[in-house]
Amino acid sequence: MRPEDVIASIDAKIASLNRLYAETKAVLDVLNSVEEGEEIILPVGGGVLARFRWEGKTFMDIGGGIVLEMEEEKIKERLERRLNRIEEEINRLREERNKIIESLNKKE
Repeated sequence: MRPEDVIASIDAKIASLNRLYAETKAVLDVLNSVEEGEEIILPVGGGVLARFRWEGKTFMDIGGGIVLEMEEEKIKERLERRLNRIEEEINRLREERNKIIESLNKKE
């Protein structure tokens, strides 16, 4: 694979991770702003929105198709860890991209 193709692939991965980061951060922001007993409206898919009363816990997919009911604080902790992992991967990919660019510049 040509270095330019590798760079394009890395850029696509970074863009995808940036979208995932923004989505995860938005969920965390909602959790941080909603009070127990407050009514919220959330998308449930297919352009459909549903009204919910926040009870301080909900279900979270923990991977492998496994869904657990969790308290709000536990969900926030998991989302914070997810954000950190996404950030670390974005930084790793940026470093890899920069190394490829540096090696291309040295060849010129």
